Amino acid sequence: MDEFAGIEKVNPKEREEQHLLNKALWKKLQNEGFSEAHAGRVTGFFCSEQIEQAGLIIKEYDAIPGWDTDVLKSDDDLMFYSEVTCSLSHFSVQLFNDLSDMFMISAKDATSKFEGLEVDINTVINLKKPWWKFW
Repeated sequence: MDEFAGIEKVNPKEREEQHLLNKALWKKLQNEGFSEAHAGRVTGFFCSEQIEQAGLIIKEYDAIPGWDTDVLKSDDDLMFYSEVTCSLSHFSVQLFNDLSDMFMISAKDATSKFEGLEVDINTVINLKKPWWKFW
């Protein structure tokens, strides 16, 4: 497992809980027929009290090619929600753990809260199609 600079800022219990959620997500995807041959985009969600905090998160990932970012304001104007979507990546529990670690560090740096990951299974593709299928 890779260790990211700044991971020591993250509460070890919160990190462990997120990794358990990631394992459950991976198991659910596998039960639905997905494997490491499948790729898709994974979105991380953040919650911030100030627009500047949300901006710090977005700024960190905005320049990465293929990644998308967005900030939304709550209906009551009290919270700001950031979304960071990675580029097309092969699914694995390691991917989910690495993204979670990166996002948890970013949240700590921005005094925000990392809310979790989402996989849009409607956009998933199989990158290892059998060579004999031409249609």
